[in-house]
Amino acid sequence: MVQDCEYLETYAENADPGRLLPKYRFSDAEQTVLHRADRIGATHIVWIYNFQRMGSAAEVYRCD
Repeated sequence: MVQDCEYLETYAENADPGRLLPKYRFSDAEQTVLHRADRIGATHIVWIYNFQRMGSAAEVYRCD
């Protein structure tokens, strides 16, 4: 889906390992990656990893 898209950035955020999160909530790391991608106008995200208790990383793209 991102073959013809413009690569923008790779974002990675670590979760706080001492903080316990309920299973149904997004982690702060995931929300930070999504927020940063939104700020630069990304339209697509390819998650490299997204583990609630460890952190998140994603490549972000802009597609027309």
